[in-house]
Amino acid sequence: TGKTHTLTCRIGRLMAVQQVDPQSILALTFTHKAAEEMRARLQAMLGADRPLPLIATFHGWCLQLLQESNPDKPLIIIDEDEQAALIAEAAEFAAASGTSISLKPRDLQERIMRAKQNLLTPADRAAQGSDPPGDQGFGAAYRAYQQRLDRQGLADFEDLIFKLVQRLETDSEFLQACRNRFRHVFVDEYQDLNHGQYRLIRALAPPLSKSGSLCVIGDPDQSIY
Repeated sequence: TGKTHTLTCRIGRLMAVQQVDPQSILALTFTHKAAEEMRARLQAMLGADRPLPLIATFHGWCLQLLQESNPDKPLIIIDEDEQAALIAEAAEFAAASGTSISLKPRDLQERIMRAKQNLLTPADRAAQGSDPPGDQGFGAAYRAYQQRLDRQGLADFEDLIFKLVQRLETDSEFLQACRNRFRHVFVDEYQDLNHGQYRLIRALAPPLSKSGSLCVIGDPDQSIY
């Protein structure tokens, strides 16, 4: 339908016509392939010699900012297999401590991912009260899993957005620095944002902001969430 083309043309116009500094532009999408495609289109539009803005996936950009803000302590990101092994270990620990676990490790992995996408910590889950029917022991397993990550200095894929949102929403100096740095924010495939990604964009480009601009594009008929 030309969504990415429209977004790319708007970025190109900002740079070519309005002479906006590319370093003040951030374009976020969901896949490395989409990011590469946007870079190629923009380069063809502006010329090979023009510097490009930062075009990245949500998770890639979050990782970059988290590492920039704490260079002495790089994040170690675990993959899905490593995550599954840690979750199984956490579930065994919770069960050995007397908690009844009704979920299989794969279901636990899915629910933990969903909790993090909704920016819910194990403490938030505990504050909600007991686990719903069919999810017995989820809170205890989630807590044991997160403790293992923290103790070993690890992070899973969903932690990248979670940790950056937490930083933006609790560190006003860091938040303002990000807003000053990225004054023009673009989001492709906006219909697929989850809650954590939405909170990220809302923090970075708040409503009624006079110092920057936000452009999002999407198709609700293509929504996968």
